[in-house]
Amino acid sequence: MTKQLFRVDWIMSAAIFGLLIFDLLIIRSIAPGLFLQQLTYVLIGIGLFFLFSRIDWRIYPKFSWFFYFGSLIFLGITLLFGTITRGAIRWIQIGSLTIQPSELVKPFLILFFAWFFSEGEELTVKKIFLGGLLLILPAFLIFTQPDLGSSLVVILIW
Repeated sequence: MTKQLFRVDWIMSAAIFGLLIFDLLIIRSIAPGLFLQQLTYVLIGIGLFFLFSRIDWRIYPKFSWFFYFGSLIFLGITLLFGTITRGAIRWIQIGSLTIQPSELVKPFLILFFAWFFSEGEELTVKKIFLGGLLLILPAFLIFTQPDLGSSLVVILIW
């Protein structure tokens, strides 16, 4: 029996790659100066796609609390050391790279709450309430940036 190199949904992958090609064509026609920068980001994204496709998804629950606390730390770093742009502190600058932590927090919270609500046998009112309490801090930290849109998305994730 041969080991599968990548565990990938090839139909979804083809759709994603099609959108990436379309994106690059649009960028090339609208802003040719940004094409190489966008191509670099696309290639980094493709590399990360293949890297994460090699990871067995069943290990993610083991890291659920890490995702949650990592999100809180990342948002706290943004408030302390973030770059102020148009009155908002939403970005962390690392060299020439700028990161918006609230965008990274969204998938982390999805993984955390998927684990949190699936853990145990039944979903109780107490568990739903506790989940809501765990949501308050990241939603508040995003709201203080201020980023109402991302705050609402985080609340809807719950």
